[in-house]
Amino acid sequence: MKKQRLKVGDIVQIPLNEMRFALGRLMKDSNIGIYNFIYSTSPSSPPDDSLGFKFFQGVFDTNIKNGLWSILFHKPFLNTNEEWAPPQYMQDILDSSQYSITIKEKLFLQQNKKPLE
Repeated sequence: MKKQRLKVGDIVQIPLNEMRFALGRLMKDSNIGIYNFIYSTSPSSPPDDSLGFKFFQGVFDTNIKNGLWSILFHKPFLNTNEEWAPPQYMQDILDSSQYSITIKEKLFLQQNKKPLE
């Protein structure tokens, strides 16, 4: 299998079952934005940005490198701020009173506070 070089802005096809799949766009800091649309056939062009993202997720490149997910398109972001997933809170699994938030590769810790709603 040919080695693929991954780039921010690559759009990957993610199988959901035999008949449907999602598209995700690779972002900085090992994140992916999953488009707010489910496909039954491969699109012939990149998704329109007006679709927006349903959610963002940290992701490893394993599924792309092993061929489970395939790169369909490359669509550069319009500016460097769009290359980052929005800030995300995470609750500590060992101490539920502690949270962290990641903003553009920077990790901030909060103690005894609930995440913003």
